[in-house]
Amino acid sequence: MRIAVIGAGKSGCISAISAKYLSEIVSKDVEIQIYHDPSINIKNDSIGSCYETVKLLFKFHQGELSFKDLDDNLDVTLKTGILYKDWGKGGFNFHGDDGGTLIHFIPKKFSDYILSKKEFTVIEKNIYDPESEVDADVIIDCRGRDETIQYQSIINPINSSMSACKDTEDIKDWSDHIARPHGWILGIPNKESIYYEYFYNKKMSNKEDVISDFTEFLGIQPEKYQYINNYLADDIFVGERTIINGSRYFSLEPLESMSLQTYKDVAMKGLKYFFGILTKKEANKKVFDMIMKWESTILWCYHSGSIYDTNFWNYAKNLDYRDIVKDRFVKLLDKCVVSEIMGQGVERMSSNIFLDQWNKAGI
Repeated sequence: MRIAVIGAGKSGCISAISAKYLSEIVSKDVEIQIYHDPSINIKNDSIGSCYETVKLLFKFHQGELSFKDLDDNLDVTLKTGILYKDWGKGGFNFHGDDGGTLIHFIPKKFSDYILSKKEFTVIEKNIYDPESEVDADVIIDCRGRDETIQYQSIINPINSSMSACKDTEDIKDWSDHIARPHGWILGIPNKESIYYEYFYNKKMSNKEDVISDFTEFLGIQPEKYQYINNYLADDIFVGERTIINGSRYFSLEPLESMSLQTYKDVAMKGLKYFFGILTKKEANKKVFDMIMKWESTILWCYHSGSIYDTNFWNYAKNLDYRDIVKDRFVKLLDKCVVSEIMGQGVERMSSNIFLDQWNKAGI
């Protein structure tokens, strides 16, 4: 069987590794191709991983992988967890790594590293119509959002961001999630700098006010601005042979670093259909249910509020859970440990342990 991945960004590389991993589990003989256009820029901003991402890399190296290997190849920094500041009742709340190894890495270096591995056939070509241009049994399309695909919105208070890097020698080993009057700031350490991104809602806050808070709080000017669209497609399958992944399938703001794990799960659930393990309906339901859990968990974070009594936080605190998961999610919260600082809910909000609790609770 030949599997072709279109795109070599984060979702494309995770899809390729996931295909290799799953094919070994089910004893499928596969060739995995990665099509990419080297003229398309891949983000150089640092991102945080979840434990599932590192575990996937570990499996990719057949268990022979150390932090030094990751550092030598990807220039990573260690991530011991996420530090929440001024959420809920204020102060600090640290969400640890649940016993796994986490990393911060730069997507461009991750892409270069995966493309250099001999496990994949790399083809430098810009693909416009995968099913007519690509000779493969299965295609995983990671080219980005396509307006011809039917999407639905993910409930979330964020729709905009601004970002910049700040040079520093004080490199931390965690990600920062800092509540601010207009939203929250993500801080991810690189080797010699920290990448900061301020997430806000342009309908709730004036852009100039957010720029002013960004500059005053961080001591730097924002360099990049972008619109944040939270969405998912109605179906992970298109055409006869194609799974869609990455931002072609969904997009979700980075609170709790959920996207990388979702890339893996979308690829593996979609491939299980082509491997004869799941039906299309079953694969779609499993992926949709997972993203609904992410959506609910993120909303729960915002429901805890912050020390700021502002338009943004009043809006975010009152966004309701989706009806189809509301009762189950509230029951789960009742079973979990209350965090005094966050003011409600669970100790580890969206970690793998939290999702395991959801899955095992039978609700």
